Amino acid sequence: TRPQTTLEGLDPRLVAWWKWIRPEWREASGLKLKLLETVRTEERQAWLYAQGRTRPGPIVTWRRHSNHQDGRAIDVAIVADGRVLLGANALELALYRWLAALGERDGVVSLGRRVGKDWFHFEVTDPSS
Repeated sequence: TRPQTTLEGLDPRLVAWWKWIRPEWREASGLKLKLLETVRTEERQAWLYAQGRTRPGPIVTWRRHSNHQDGRAIDVAIVADGRVLLGANALELALYRWLAALGERDGVVSLGRRVGKDWFHFEVTDPSS
């Protein structure tokens, strides 16, 4: 299954945050941001959950239901010199921590700030009113 990367179906706060953070981050860091995944279907979540359990590969999610399915989460990559950075080393992790600190507004937080991993995952945890 392929990830969805459009803004359609996302919580309006995430859409507003994405439109704000891209130029803000570019100006602050000189680096680009890329959407890796937005809204997820139930089938895709099940497929991702099976990875590392009943199908080959590393475990990439520990939940059967994700905030992605409700349009309340997006996965964002930092891009440098055309290469997607995912926090694989100390420098990349420092960039994600900076992005998380800069981007924490309007109820949008990085999962890394909450649980210490998956710094590229940003979400709103309470439903839009």
